[in-house]
This record gives sequence, structure tokens and C-alpha cells, in this order.
Amino acid sequence: FTNMDAEEEPSPDAFAGSWSGQVGANTYTVVCDGLGNITINGTDYTYEPGTTTIEVGTDDFTITVTMNENGTMHVVYYDEWEMFELEGDLTKTA
Repeated sequence: FTNMDAEEEPSPDAFAGSWSGQVGANTYTVVCDGLGNITINGTDYTYEPGTTTIEVGTDDFTITVTMNENGTMHVVYYDEWEMFELEGDLTKTA
């Protein structure tokens, strides 16, 4: 017998944690609850939890976040206007 009404507590995905590192010449700080909320350099975004790629941004830029097999977070910043890309790997700090 299974109670279909019972809500399971969602478990955080692979992006959960605090991350820091260099993206181009810039230091990035990413904080993610692993449940659909991510803060990149102080700006809050939402994403679909459980996904393998997070893509957030504005009309001016796109930030794409993926996880590397070695457990680091890969971040790509793409500037829509200047048409340049910066990327780097962040390590988990908490």
C-alpha cells in the first residue's frame, strides 16, 4: 500500500552547495540549494531541479552551468552584445 498523497521531500541535485573559482579573469561565487534556486555573484535565478545543465541570464548575457565528472562545476559566461565567451571551473567550498 502506497499513500499517493504523501509529498516526498525532494533531494538536492548535483549543483547543491557553495562554489567558487575563476571564470575568465573574474572570480565567481555560486550558491545553489539543489532544488531549483541558484545565486550567481549575488543575483538570484531559478532552474529546473534535477537537470544536467542550468542556463540563466538576461537579454545581455547567458550563464551556462554544468557539472564535470571530477566533481567541479563548469561555468560558461556568454556576452550576447560583445559576442565573447568566458569559462572556468569552480570548486565546492561548502
